[in-house]
Amino acid sequence: MKYANETEMVEGFLIDLDNDILDWEFEGEMPFHQLDKIKTTREEIKSLLRRRYPLKAKKKVKDLESFIYNCNRHNSYNYFDELQREYGYQY
Repeated sequence: MKYANETEMVEGFLIDLDNDILDWEFEGEMPFHQLDKIKTTREEIKSLLRRRYPLKAKKKVKDLESFIYNCNRHNSYNYFDELQREYGYQY
């Protein structure tokens, strides 16, 4: 196969992504609308691989990685925010 390395990299990413999605769903770390977008994009990547477009799939992976990074950056855990929600502390 001409682009075996790219295909292998994308498949490895999808395996890691499946595990991350399970963690995010179980722990409730990410809002559902963001999870739905991630799952939809994951299916698009799988479709591109089935149709043998590994370079397009690789580009989608990079786009998805930046989306996930931005989601995690905005949904980061902040201890002081948690205290304020639970106990009404003002900082």
